[in-house]
Amino acid sequence: MAPGDVLAIYASKPVSRIVGFAKVKDKLVEETALWADEQKAGKALYPLRITFTVEKMLEPNALQKDGVFVGDLNVPTFRSLNPMIDRNIIAALLERAASQWKIKLEHLMPPEVAVTVRKRRKREVETPPTLHTKIRDMLIQIGEMENRVPLKQYPMDDHLLDVVWKRIETGNPAYVFEIQVGGDIYQALVKLKHAFDLWNSDLFLVLTEKDLSMARQLINGAFHEIKERIRILLATDVERLHRLHRQIAKVKKETGLR
Repeated sequence: MAPGDVLAIYASKPVSRIVGFAKVKDKLVEETALWADEQKAGKALYPLRITFTVEKMLEPNALQKDGVFVGDLNVPTFRSLNPMIDRNIIAALLERAASQWKIKLEHLMPPEVAVTVRKRRKREVETPPTLHTKIRDMLIQIGEMENRVPLKQYPMDDHLLDVVWKRIETGNPAYVFEIQVGGDIYQALVKLKHAFDLWNSDLFLVLTEKDLSMARQLINGAFHEIKERIRILLATDVERLHRLHRQIAKVKKETGLR
């Protein structure tokens, strides 16, 4: 560890999330008893210390709502200091935090990580989006046009939900969408059922026509408890709804009704 290194601050309880970032300012050796066990012993048990400057830290009442889920990123979260050397993991973590917190964090990226991010973004621009990505982005845009608070990759325990809409920024997800176009329908329904148990949300399963029969069988069988709260949307339905919303927005703008 050296001055200038970036610290990702992880709260194991009560949220198991990344809750802030800091930069190492200095390393030092101190004999002052700071911690409770040090004060009890009457001497410094951990004399090797660092000072740091906080770049971003969530308020205590925002940890659950805004803490950054990293369970799928292979971020080391053992107790103590854990080095992160994989530039792909570092890039994914900083980009996710920046997106979730709606702030810029590029200045925390080491030069080699910034290069990795630029290359990946270039590939994303050059690679046609998948149907899953298209539908996800359409649901985000529809949510915005409906004056909801839409969010993608929303953390729920050890899972990420494709899209949620909130009624207000600080509220729980009122609408939860899982997009399965060639994925595991059963696992999608498991996540939707859990979202219903947590937040009493309205549930939407988005799929293509070839998976319609299997989805209905599962909803009428293993997932009958959420049968009355879940709606199946075809990908074509989302595309049509998105197109109609854009047409309405265009007419409103042209007529001055926005």
